[in-house]
Amino acid sequence: SCLSKYREIRVSPGNWETSVFYAWIIQIALSEIYDVPVYIEGGNSSLNFYDPDNSFDFGEEFQKIKYNIEALSNAKEYSGCEDKKPCAHVIPEMWPQFSSDATDNDVNQDVNGMIGYLSWFIPKELAERDTSLTSYLGYIGNREYLAQIFKYPVKWKQYCEKFSKTNCTSGTERYPETKIEGERYFNETG
Repeated sequence: SCLSKYREIRVSPGNWETSVFYAWIIQIALSEIYDVPVYIEGGNSSLNFYDPDNSFDFGEEFQKIKYNIEALSNAKEYSGCEDKKPCAHVIPEMWPQFSSDATDNDVNQDVNGMIGYLSWFIPKELAERDTSLTSYLGYIGNREYLAQIFKYPVKWKQYCEKFSKTNCTSGTERYPETKIEGERYFNETG
């Protein structure tokens, strides 16, 4: 296989959990299926999936680095990573807004099938009524308008006293039994 030319593959995850989980998947698949040793670049920290003392500690040095582009550049410049640190062949998760960092450093990018993004959800009826709220731009500088639409969160006791037609005394509603319950915004029932 094309992987047999590597003495070792180095993976440099970002400093957040999902990136490390992807690095572990790469490590397990390459080492157990293809017999290719995989090292996870983690600065002073051991993020190796097989390390019995792995405490998932990112370490202070590692926490400062989002994307170790320097490690990718070093792997490209030096054929082996044995003596060069940081050095990595793969960054398993990179968010689109940072991909230009890799391009600026002449590092090849390829897609692993996952595209990361953050989003929020609003009721469909609201999105149809005001399409400006389907983009973050609709939330900028509109504090009063947003307060009218989304209101403020209501505590349990406030809901019972101001909004419940039965004052939370019938059906599935009940009045809070303690002061602590009354101050809650959400109550999980078992």
